[in-house]
Amino acid sequence: MARDDGLIGEPELEFRAARLLRLDRSIIVEVVKAKVIVMPKETVLDPQGAAVREAMQHLGFKAARDVRIGRYLEIELEGDAAPQEEKLRELCHELLSNPVIEDYRLEMPDEKQNEKR
Repeated sequence: MARDDGLIGEPELEFRAARLLRLDRSIIVEVVKAKVIVMPKETVLDPQGAAVREAMQHLGFKAARDVRIGRYLEIELEGDAAPQEEKLRELCHELLSNPVIEDYRLEMPDEKQNEKR
């Protein structure tokens, strides 16, 4: 079956700091993944986490002392990630998290790790 998604290789393969190659009219574009983790601040109550902890204990898992529920995002970036980091941090602060009640962690791809793949 012919592929028309423009990807070279298997689409199921995923790399930690993904360096996928996409063919676009004979131009190869590097794609890397930035990861964003948004969690409630430690000082903020997490009722959803508390409900999950209670359910875990009800199901026999008594070792769970605390459960905190957040969000995990993977953002594919075209080209070099370094010049885009400042804008991504701004977006994390203004769009992806509520800085009053949430903290975020932005994980940018490591260039040395990418070179090994």
